Amino acid sequence: MASKKSVKKLEKKTKKTTRKSKKSSKRQESRVSETAMKIRFHQKILEVMNQHPEIQCTGRGVDLDGNEYAYTEAAEVFSAYGQTMRELGLTCIPIEKTAVLGKNAYMIHVKFKLTDVDTGYSEIITGSGLGSNGQWAANTAQTLALKQALLETFNASWPQPPDYKDLVKKEAQNVFGSAHSPEEVVQAVKDYFGSFQLTKGQKDGRTSDSTNTSRTRRSHSSGRETSDKKSR
Repeated sequence: MASKKSVKKLEKKTKKTTRKSKKSSKRQESRVSETAMKIRFHQKILEVMNQHPEIQCTGRGVDLDGNEYAYTEAAEVFSAYGQTMRELGLTCIPIEKTAVLGKNAYMIHVKFKLTDVDTGYSEIITGSGLGSNGQWAANTAQTLALKQALLETFNASWPQPPDYKDLVKKEAQNVFGSAHSPEEVVQAVKDYFGSFQLTKGQKDGRTSDSTNTSRTRRSHSSGRETSDKKSR
């Protein structure tokens, strides 16, 4: 028969092995659980992407040079994504802001936490925005930061509206006096710079001729002065 001491040692070993196996299984369960949550999280993101592959450019603006352009309006972006995110159980809240205040502008970089409320799993997304409309600059910058973060996270495209080509054609007509093809514009630029180089060369030639003439005059005058001195 085995002694009492050997029996106790065997029991201790068995308990240690059991505890280690339990810890190992818990770690494995934790890894599997986290992976499952991450997969579920990105499945929801994919669902948002499938429902909203495009965001239409419904806004119109004019830049500092007076050129018209089309853009995605924040209200349209928030309305489209907001409804789908609520249905899927996704939240997006700001957790960190870095702002730069300029003389006439307010720029901000924001970190948002995108969370799956069913599992608690979350990831950080970022967005930046610039506001230059006076007292509303800060609000505009933060709105644009959230809009940019959502558009980038869900990989949306924002194709230009059908009339955008008409806007570009209108701008070309304003600049050149009438509508021109790209080839005509390129040729006009080449002609312009070609004439500029020719004019510059002509100017250089005239400058060279005048310089040589002045040098000749100086040599003649110095020759006369020398002959005068010798005669004296």
